[in-house]
Amino acid sequence: MRYREFVKMIRAAVQECMGEEYQVGIQEIHKNNGISRIALKIENQKSNIFPCIYLEEYYLLFRNGEQRPR
Repeated sequence: MRYREFVKMIRAAVQECMGEEYQVGIQEIHKNNGISRIALKIENQKSNIFPCIYLEEYYLLFRNGEQRPR
């Protein structure tokens, strides 16, 4: 499974867990050093603060068959 497919799969699973009150999306974030990263973004209509979760480490664990980060 490629990284973008993994991110889409995780987005769908998180959206299902969070319910309709939250919007879970995928966003490309451009860092100050010129690097772009793909993040999972979780929004709620009641707040203007939302987490962005980078999934690269989790993807590497997934590919190696591990269950959780160290």
